[in-house]
Amino acid sequence: MVSDIDITRRALEELKESGVQIAIDDFGTGYAVLSHLKSLPVDALKIDASFVRDLGTSPDDLAIVRSIIGLAEAFDLQVVAEGVETPAAALTLMRHGCRRAQGYLLSRPLPSNAAESLLSTTTMPMPFLADSAALSAKVIEPVDDDS
Repeated sequence: MVSDIDITRRALEELKESGVQIAIDDFGTGYAVLSHLKSLPVDALKIDASFVRDLGTSPDDLAIVRSIIGLAEAFDLQVVAEGVETPAAALTLMRHGCRRAQGYLLSRPLPSNAAESLLSTTTMPMPFLADSAALSAKVIEPVDDDS
């Protein structure tokens, strides 16, 4: 919880000056409030897993995720989706501009040497994309209000 915004801002600015990137975790829940976007020096928003879990089947979660992605774009922030566990969720996120994710679909927890090896690569295998056409039929897409 951010109880003293001025102290928090100064501490985060010092961290950024030393090269640390700052993310607001679990965005959309708890203490991650909209005013933090304009008052704190952050680099990224992390979409809470509770909104990602049912992507592909829940229009409400899709609306929230699209809103968070839109906020990130408006504030020129990176966006990371937490808890990506299904191909439908990954595909939906990618279609809406979220290119960073974490979750069991991408990797289970790894020992340090395996994690180091995985992180040293520039790309990650995503075999679930091979069947993206089949997934497309099952993914909820937003309704175009202009038609």
